Amino acid sequence: MLEIFSRLNIYSVKLNAQELRNGRFFGAFKQSAYALAYEHLEFWRRHKIFTEQAMARMLEVEFVSEILIAFLAGMQDKKKSIDTFYVTYDEAFEEQEQIEKRFREVVDTISDTFGDSLVETAFRRIPLLYTLFCAIYHHRHGLPGTTMPTPKKTLSRDDRIGLREAVETLSENVEAARAGEDVPRKYLSFATFSLRQTDNIRPRTERLEALYKTAFS
Repeated sequence: MLEIFSRLNIYSVKLNAQELRNGRFFGAFKQSAYALAYEHLEFWRRHKIFTEQAMARMLEVEFVSEILIAFLAGMQDKKKSIDTFYVTYDEAFEEQEQIEKRFREVVDTISDTFGDSLVETAFRRIPLLYTLFCAIYHHRHGLPGTTMPTPKKTLSRDDRIGLREAVETLSENVEAARAGEDVPRKYLSFATFSLRQTDNIRPRTERLEALYKTAFS
């Protein structure tokens, strides 16, 4: 708790939801999320996903929490379910070893696929990075609640090329929409749901389907 209030004094701002969770929970799920977030500090920095201030305020831990929840139970509507999972897995987290391993696999796949180029795309933004994590996970393991077919296989070289090209294409259309330019109809839904209501379940579902089909169909 002293660490939290120290940050509060430094930034003179109200505690955010993840900082409050840090003070309320001490169990297995929290420890897993924090350990993975810390383990991948270089990943967040390399791709400019979180600023140092954002990480000081635990936003990377919140993101990791959402990813673990998606792997366990599918994509959620906004962040309102995070506390529920912290409670459910506070005393015991039987899937911890497996889910942590799979999280690392997805991070490694992103690094192998994009090298240093992810930072040049719209997918370095949190809502779209969430989509990218879920798409890779679905291809490899099957994302709960997602009905799209999956080979449940590691991405091949051709799969990685397709994913990289899909991310580049979709990113270009997101930026075009942001600039008020015309976007081809087949990319319009993705672009629209990348710019508004980004953590609602419908935008998350639409984005996942668009990325997955563009990359792997």
